[in-house]
Amino acid sequence: YGLEPRPKPTSFSRGSLTYFIEANPRYDSLVAAIFQRVANGTLRGLTSVITLSEVLVHPLGQGNTPLRNAYLRLLLNSRDFATLSIDAAGAFGSRPAMPCVTRSGVGTSR
Repeated sequence: YGLEPRPKPTSFSRGSLTYFIEANPRYDSLVAAIFQRVANGTLRGLTSVITLSEVLVHPLGQGNTPLRNAYLRLLLNSRDFATLSIDAAGAFGSRPAMPCVTRSGVGTSR
């Protein structure tokens, strides 16, 4: 019926976002493949306003406007990512677990 499969939602932690945006030489090759899956529509990137505030600490503290803008473009102005607000239900884990990309690999959000 012409319905496209929906991308699998996957949450991204501060570390994985930082490694990708800042092209960390140690981890870039690991996270680049996952971010490519987000870019090609296989995965839907999710993060929270908490993670957004965490990744902005360094660029704001250093006055690094280009780095700040790179994070904002990806997390707030991209069709590839959704940045979610947090409410009590989310904070207490009453939402279903989803895959989560962290520095140790892919796990679940719980």
